[in-house]
Parts: sequence; C-alpha cells; structure tokens
Amino acid sequence: MDAIMVLLLILVPGLPLAWALALVCRSWRSVFLRLAPWTVLPGMLAAMPFADGTVLQVPWLLLGARLGLDPVGRVFLGVSAFSWLVAGIYAQRSLAMDPRRSRFFFFYLLTASGNLGIIVVQDLASFYLFFTLMSLAFYALIIHDGTPGARRAGRVYISLAIIGEALLYAGFTLLARRAGTLDLPAVAVPAGEAAFALLFLGFGIKAGSLPLHVWMPLVYRHAPIAAAVVSSGALINAGLLGWLRFLPLGQEAQPELGLLYLTAGLAAAFYGVMVGLTQTEPKSLLAYSSISQMGLMTVPVGIGLAAPAAWPLALAAVLVYVVHHALAKGALFLGVGLAAANGGPDRRRLLSVGLLLPALALAGMPLTSGAIAKLALKQAAAAWPVSWIGWLELLLSLTAVGTTLLMVRFLFLFRAHPSGRTNLEKGLSMPWGISLAAVAAAPVLWPSLAVASLDPAKLWSAFWPVGLGALIGGGAAALAGRTGTRMPVRIPAGDILLPVERGGRSLVAAWAALAERRPASFWPRALPAGLAGHDRWLRLEARLRQWFVAGLLFLAITAALLLALPDP
Repeated sequence: MDAIMVLLLILVPGLPLAWALALVCRSWRSVFLRLAPWTVLPGMLAAMPFADGTVLQVPWLLLGARLGLDPVGRVFLGVSAFSWLVAGIYAQRSLAMDPRRSRFFFFYLLTASGNLGIIVVQDLASFYLFFTLMSLAFYALIIHDGTPGARRAGRVYISLAIIGEALLYAGFTLLARRAGTLDLPAVAVPAGEAAFALLFLGFGIKAGSLPLHVWMPLVYRHAPIAAAVVSSGALINAGLLGWLRFLPLGQEAQPELGLLYLTAGLAAAFYGVMVGLTQTEPKSLLAYSSISQMGLMTVPVGIGLAAPAAWPLALAAVLVYVVHHALAKGALFLGVGLAAANGGPDRRRLLSVGLLLPALALAGMPLTSGAIAKLALKQAAAAWPVSWIGWLELLLSLTAVGTTLLMVRFLFLFRAHPSGRTNLEKGLSMPWGISLAAVAAAPVLWPSLAVASLDPAKLWSAFWPVGLGALIGGGAAALAGRTGTRMPVRIPAGDILLPVERGGRSLVAAWAALAERRPASFWPRALPAGLAGHDRWLRLEARLRQWFVAGLLFLAITAALLLALPDP
C-alpha cells in the first residue's frame, strides 16, 4: 500500500505537468487533449483514506523536496481534484470549436499541477514553487477569450498575484530562519508580527480577503466558465490552505491575531452580501458570494489562533466549509455556463429548478451540506470561552440571511440573463449533473454532524435565517417584477478598484503634464532630449514580452530566489 501511495503522490502534480509538456507533440495532440481532464484522477485516488502519513523524500530536488498527505491535505486534494475534473470535462465540450483550445489546456494542466502540488508537498521551497506555478499559469486561463474585459481582469489578477508572491517569499524567509528548517509543519511557529502580516496579505490575496478581493469579481465575470469553476472550487482554497499550513494554529494562543482574522472574516462575509446584492450579472454575484463564504471560513481560523483548545472543532468547520462551498459554487457556475450556451426561457426555468439545490445548500437550508457547515462553525464558536460568544452566533445566523438574499437575487438574474445558441447542451450537461449529484450526496461525508443537525433546535436554528431571507428576497423580487423597479444602488464589479484606478490615471496624467513642462536638460544626457530613441526601448520591451524570453527570465528569477533561501 505504501508503494501505491508513493506512486500516487508523484503522479498528483507530475501527471498534469507531464501532460502539459506532451501537448507540444502535434501528432498526438488530439489524444492528449481528449484525456487532459482525467490527469487529476491520481489526486482523487490519493484522497481516499489509504495511508495517511506516507512521506516521500526527494533530496536531490530543489532544497530537499518532501511529498506527503495528512487528513487536512486529503480533504483539500479530493475536492480540488473533483473541481478540476468537472471543469476539464466542461472545457472539452465548450471549447470544442475553439482554435486556441490547445493553449487553454496547456495552461489548465500547468495550473492544476501547481494547485494539486501545494497540497501534497511537505517542504517550504516546493510549496512556494508550486504556488507560483499555479498563480502565474492561471493568468492565461483568465485572458483566454481575449476580450477587453478579460484582459483587464488578467491585468488586475497578475498584478496582485506578483505582489502576493513577493509577500510570501519574504514571509517564508522569516519562517524558515526562525524554525531552522524547511519542513512542514515545523515552520509553523510564532515568528513575530511581520511574518504574520506577510502571510495574512500574501495568502489573503488568493483567498479574496478584504480589501484584496478586487480580482475575484472581474475574473469570475470575464474568465471562461471552466476557469471560474476551478477558481471558486480550488484556487481560492489555496490561500486558506496556506494559512492552515503556516500559521501556529492550535499551538500558542494569539488573541490579537485571532481577533484580526475573526473581524476580517465577518467583515468579508457581510461586505460580500451587501455588494453582491447590487450586481446585475450572475457570475459577478457569485464572485461576491465567494468573498462572503471565504470570510466565513476565515472565522474559524481566527478562533483557532485565539483559543488553541478550540482548534479541533474549528478545523472541522473549515474542512466542511471547503468541501461544501467548492461543490455548491461549482454547480452554480456550470449551470450558468449551460444556460449561456443554450438556454431559452423554458430551458432556463428547468435549469433554475436544478440550481435550487446548490443555492439552498449555500444558504444553509436544513438537510444540506450548508446546514452542516454552519452547525460545525457554531460548535467551534461555542468552544471559544469569551463572554460575547452569543453575539458571534447571532452574526453567523445573520450571514445566513444575507446568503439567502444573494441566492434569491442570483436566481432572479439567472432567469433574466440573455441566452446563447451554440447547441452544446448535451456535452455540457454531464459535468453539471455530476456536480449536482455531489452536492446532494455531500451530507453523508459527515454522518455525525448530519445526525446532530436533525435535532429540532438545530433544525429551527438553520431554517429561520433561510426562511427570513427567502421571504424578504422573494417579496422584493415580486415587487420589482410588478413595478419594474430596479436596484437603487449598483456597484460595478471590482467595487473599490474603480476609484483606485481613477486616482492612478490622474496621477499618471499629472506626471506626464509635469514632464512635458520640464526643459530638455531635465533628462539625463545619456538620453536624447524629449526621450528621443524611445522606440529602441519599445523594441527591447517587445522582445522581453515574448513568451519564450519571459519564461526564461521567470525561471532565472525563480532559481535566484530559491538559492537565496536560508540554509536549513
């Protein structure tokens, strides 16, 4: 069994990476493209409860790579591999006539390799390498359609991703120096406020924490549906996994840091609801729903930092939320994609019935995975011995009301959104059906919590927020349908990014105007007056922007950063 597990650990990141390289072969490309979605199957097999604790040492790789899987990694690996599988099956059919399909799957496989790789690696250097691969390769999936909106979303995403990589490198260096090793989880030691701040920001960008969330609404709206599915079901979980791997959870109490995570999580939970309700496009609304749900997942991390004794229950809540959110959000995105491909009014009504299940699950309806997730979170909160815990439980119930309002708004927008006519519904229905079945079967993964949720008091606690949200949302939708009124406030996707962009453009314009007023002698003599010869710099920049040159520079910079890591 250990030999099988070792082989699976190698194949989890190795098979998608090798498959991406195999796409270079033109003669066999069609075969490799047909099988590309199934390269994540080793991840699903490794997530089975075989042999936790198996570790593979690779001393010649990087600074001494280690591969292994623990119970936390198994949960993340299983749900991430599932998201990549259904997204890949969907992409095969939706991009069947796309001449850029090979390019899409090349970066799809690279991103999958990085995403699954960070789950199975057990050393800091390998984690950073796979995290960087995942972050940078995903950019190509975002801009695949080549529309202005997709390119803008890509620019915002890659800017924040590069900032995040720099923050994480600095934070990892501090952790490694403090711990004296690169092995996980030995590096998860209290390393001072600077390291905590770097990890919070670096991983917070990927997790969509406020105010680092601005890339999510743009990416979810403009990226292909398959990219949105893996982003909501796998990539944003990478930020959460980073916190679990590198924060001293369950160790020494960090009350101030725990309160920071708790406050940030609740702020994101309510902010996502408030801004999401103003959206006029289903995918943008789902992005703000993800921001809200990731905020709820941040709350138990704060509990684990502030009260180490409550960490086992808090960890259970995190894991339930990871699976629940990934499955439900993936089903919602696939339903949106199916309707956009071929969904007239009658077809949309039928699809909206199918979308009720994941929507109610996200809202926390009893007998769904959402109710189990909220029960697990409230149990973790109750284990935190603070006087104001009752207020926290009330706030969690109010977030369920807000999520229900979001789902009512989503279904309303889904029914009203324009439909496509590409005759792809047959091929696209299978991944959506698989996702719906997974959402329906999810409660059986936690039998003890499922049984506990059937207690009458627990049923009422789960039902009243959903009922109240449905009553308010349904009444508002009916009133809007009769009177023709619209949402009084509309916040564009990206919200706070817009004033930041306007301010940046104003500064650039002011600097350009100032430069034009300067005399020619202001510029160094090495450059001709008025920056003559600027075209030479443009030619140099164009050459540096070529994929091959940029890739070589990226590898060189990555090697330099790895060499700069402190010796263990």
